[in-house]
Amino acid sequence: MVSAVIVGPKGASRVELVFDSGAANTQLHIGTLRAIGFSFDKRAPDISVRGVTGRQQGFSCRIERLHLLGKKHQQLSTIAFDFSDWAEGGIDGLLGWDLIEQLHIEMDGPHKTFKVF
Repeated sequence: MVSAVIVGPKGASRVELVFDSGAANTQLHIGTLRAIGFSFDKRAPDISVRGVTGRQQGFSCRIERLHLLGKKHQQLSTIAFDFSDWAEGGIDGLLGWDLIEQLHIEMDGPHKTFKVF
């Protein structure tokens, strides 16, 4: 899990993201995005992704700012999905490869360490 802060049209929210190197893009729970001012009510889904839970329809979205591991990402393209089942467990989305590839990562299995810079 990685903590981050997202900023939208009507505020900011701390989010908990699953570090998912298998996800091509960072994905956020639609309810979390609604809470900071995004509206999807009059839009048709414009993205379809197949993952471990099957095919899911979602919405393309642009986050004003995302603060993650000491870095600030502006005008981040992301995907909004209904992660209601995960949100109940405190998961707000997935940290995908689009942001992971910008990090310096060191893994040492025998010493059970995982460092992100």
